[in-house]
Amino acid sequence: MKTTLLLVEDEEGLADSLQTEFELENMVVIWAKDGIEALNKFHENEAQISLIILDWMLPRLDGFSVLRRIPARSQSSC
Repeated sequence: MKTTLLLVEDEEGLADSLQTEFELENMVVIWAKDGIEALNKFHENEAQISLIILDWMLPRLDGFSVLRRIPARSQSSC
């Protein structure tokens, strides 16, 4: 099973480079360009997302606010 990560980065060039590198490592990358899109994509794909890479300085909603709005999931099964 592939690892799915949510990449939240507003700089397209950096996001493209990161996405390429993660895909070379056999990961599925979901890219969001701003905080609102990040929350929407998180809620649409929550069951599949294993990892979030989150920029702090984002348009529309900053990374700190995004982090506060993403529910913590229990890691008791790890």
